[in-house]
Amino acid sequence: MQFSVAQIIEITNGTRIRGDLKQTICRVSTDTRTLNTKDLFLALVGEHFDGHNFLEQALLKGAVGIVVSRFEPAMMSLDFSLIIEVEDTLQAYGNLAQAHRQQFDQPIVAVTGSNGKTTTKEMIASVLSQQFQTFKSKKNYNNLIGVPKRLLEMKDSQHEIAIFELGTNQPGEIGRLAEIVQPTVGVITNIGSSHLEFLGGINGVTHEKTALLENVAVAVLNSDDSILSNFKTYSPINRINFGQNSDISAQDLILDENGFLSFTLVVREPINYAAQVGSIDINLPCFGSHNVSNALAATAVGLWAGLSLDQIKTGLESFSAVEMRLQPLILNGLRIISDAYNSNPDSLQSALNFCAELPTPGKRIAVLGDMLELGAQSVELHFQIGQNIPAAFQLLITVGQESQQIARGAEDRIERIISCRSVTDAVIALSQQVAEGDTVLVKGSRGMRLEQIIEVLMTEYGSTTQLVVEPRESVA
Repeated sequence: MQFSVAQIIEITNGTRIRGDLKQTICRVSTDTRTLNTKDLFLALVGEHFDGHNFLEQALLKGAVGIVVSRFEPAMMSLDFSLIIEVEDTLQAYGNLAQAHRQQFDQPIVAVTGSNGKTTTKEMIASVLSQQFQTFKSKKNYNNLIGVPKRLLEMKDSQHEIAIFELGTNQPGEIGRLAEIVQPTVGVITNIGSSHLEFLGGINGVTHEKTALLENVAVAVLNSDDSILSNFKTYSPINRINFGQNSDISAQDLILDENGFLSFTLVVREPINYAAQVGSIDINLPCFGSHNVSNALAATAVGLWAGLSLDQIKTGLESFSAVEMRLQPLILNGLRIISDAYNSNPDSLQSALNFCAELPTPGKRIAVLGDMLELGAQSVELHFQIGQNIPAAFQLLITVGQESQQIARGAEDRIERIISCRSVTDAVIALSQQVAEGDTVLVKGSRGMRLEQIIEVLMTEYGSTTQLVVEPRESVA
């Protein structure tokens, strides 16, 4: 980033309290813990934090100036050479990132959906990196703070194409993020029951996710999703569908004894003038049949970008599984499926179905925490999970108030059920039941912090080894 103070004031619709209009600013920080000398500190305000309380720390760390939404006379005594007041610092942050985006022409791929966003983003990055210098959002930096932060780090001279994940739990967030990122390609993995409490039901989720497509040139959509398959896109958007009934599909799926997938990638029609038509065998180095759909989305983007099927194969097979998303771990003979990053009805049912099919010499155990932000439908949706839990599980441990409904729904399906109030109680219950050879699925919403269970198991059972895919012969 490189803006003059005058440009920053214009971009943010701010007011200069103090400062030289010709001064150049090269970096904005919103966190005094990582702030560097000569950064401009922008004081964000959230539900549990207020950056205005850290202005003195910013001064001590060497910030050149501050952007505030609440100017107080006492701030004049702080020895900042630059003070700018804006109406809303979060809006100003997004405006700065948007202005930075407008300074370069490189295409940006934006990914959203109810499930699989991060994995799909990582797969796309792995595929595109076979031909381009890529730039991607880190971890799950997918909100109105994380996306601008990462976008402002993008460099015109170093990056040929970028991939961003866009998330939401409030109406209007995807539209605002798309306004900031201005993506060339919009990818929607699926539409499901996530964040219903704030988005107002499945229609609200659909409206929110599809807001990504309002200004893209290319829409990459999952034709196996009943909502997306019927969603109407309009000219001049170029629509690319992926799924079993599409021009980009998967055939001959094989699940090996470790849970890894092989399939034949089939492209029936060229996506652009350079795209190939044909098929190629893929050994996907991650768990879960749903990841085939994510791989097809990445394939669609790769074909749009002009990659060959061989390049796409290399990209997909060199992809690394994302931490805490169906991540396989081995603890001295005990297999843990770590899926503790988040949970909603669709992703939880998918994880349960996958683990039920996974060969195991011991018991199958499900440790399930609350699915949060489901609003008025929470009781019903938790109960339905219990009613649909595969009978292949011998033990169910629920964690939290809402997940007690999973236990109630599973009473006629699972032999042994233990309901726990806390993670600590769940650790005790699991430690008393687990044995070598067992397979344990750990899944819950982010707020439940179920990864703490895995951390305790690592301490009790020794070092952790992540399962990795071994080279295998391609499938016919």
